[in-house]
Amino acid sequence: MPGRAITVSGFQTKGQALSWDFKLYKPGTYEVVINCRAARNQNRNAEGKLRANVAGQSVENKLNFRNPGEAILGTVQIDTPGTYTFTLEVASDFNSAPRYRAVTLVPVGQDK
Repeated sequence: MPGRAITVSGFQTKGQALSWDFKLYKPGTYEVVINCRAARNQNRNAEGKLRANVAGQSVENKLNFRNPGEAILGTVQIDTPGTYTFTLEVASDFNSAPRYRAVTLVPVGQDK
């Protein structure tokens, strides 16, 4: 549905996870970018870690904000086009987790 979006909140306890399938057409190195908004009265240095699992790889990190609302979790290398499952998991508890809007794999060092 165009114009519709969801926001995930309450995603802050170790072991909680979200998964979805996607199709990748162009292999390469990708940054795992989390689009999120801080909870009211929360600073940009949220405690807690997230883990992304995709294509047999795992990236775990705190939310490192590059811009307001945009955090980089790390990078993954996907060598083959195909259908993959992406899982985003809370790796350590957040005291006050942000509200998540999107996860994007952004190409690194290649034409977008």
